[in-house]
Amino acid sequence: MKKWHVNEGDLIKEGAILCELENEEALLEFESAFEGVILYTYPTGVIVLPNKEICKIKSI
Repeated sequence: MKKWHVNEGDLIKEGAILCELENEEALLEFESAFEGVILYTYPTGVIVLPNKEICKIKSI
């Protein structure tokens, strides 16, 4: 996890940039597929394993 563009408690819309993910080859922006409130975010600077949940969004 490189950097979050949102904080817990933020209201977001579908398509909003949530965070930046970085690997050996690229820096990617990750968009939300949902509209709602951010309940939880994965810690910045920690390696994210495949299929690991990086945040929770509560639908509104």
